[in-house]
Amino acid sequence: MSPSQCLEQLPAVLSSTEPNSHLFFRYELYRLDALLNLGRFEQLQQALSPWLDNTTVPMRFRLAVLTYQAKVFHVAKKPQLASRWLNKALTLMQQFSEHSSSPMAMIEIANLQLYLNDIEAAYQTLRTIEQKHLRHASPRFKQELYANLAQALRKQGDLTQHLDYRQRSLRAAEAVSNLQQIGVSWHNVARAHQILEQFNHAESAFIKAADFAKRAGDEATLMQCLLYRAEIAHHNQQLKKAEQLLSLIDERPLTPSRRAVLRQLSQALGLTRESGAFDARDPDTI
Repeated sequence: MSPSQCLEQLPAVLSSTEPNSHLFFRYELYRLDALLNLGRFEQLQQALSPWLDNTTVPMRFRLAVLTYQAKVFHVAKKPQLASRWLNKALTLMQQFSEHSSSPMAMIEIANLQLYLNDIEAAYQTLRTIEQKHLRHASPRFKQELYANLAQALRKQGDLTQHLDYRQRSLRAAEAVSNLQQIGVSWHNVARAHQILEQFNHAESAFIKAADFAKRAGDEATLMQCLLYRAEIAHHNQQLKKAEQLLSLIDERPLTPSRRAVLRQLSQALGLTRESGAFDARDPDTI
């Protein structure tokens, strides 16, 4: 329910857990999930390294290791390496799905297909899941389903439907009551508004996302909200506001692609940044 609290408590919990037991791997999976959700990719790579060549671990854990290694390479802009690990994960996932009727497993397959840019296959998989499990009771399931459908719709260029499914995913996240995921979902809704050039709605949603991210200790999402708010301010010729927002950003939690956006925007405003530099003022005052 809280990735940051999970990471704080894991060392003590693991110290009293039998190594390589079923419970041990469940806790290790919590660690990987938390690091991924918080965007801490360097720490995630360190956590993955001991398991990359280990084929004796439980299949679900092995699948997470393969998938998350691919996502680390994807974020690092190394597409060939990302595709290699994603294909390994997809092969294992398909083997797993043969022994499991879980719709969550099928959503994971669709997510891998999206990363591999097999958009139509992912979309059809997700639509089939939606039709078969329309009354599925789990908000967590709906959050994942709608988030992946939104991603597929964006890649297909259906931006109005993209916004609709981002909003559906947000409502499901609110039912789960995970502050970090609610923040991410508000961020995704804000980005959908921004892409549609609905800037007032986007600004309001980014502010809400930043509030949840701050409360959840999610620095990556918080910095992304500031970055995209600055982008909106620059677009609206609110140059002073854009400069103030940029001054609040610590670029270290940002992915390389978002650091590039930050530097481009800074250059457009005639600003010079030092790596990682940020101002400690409260963003709520801007």
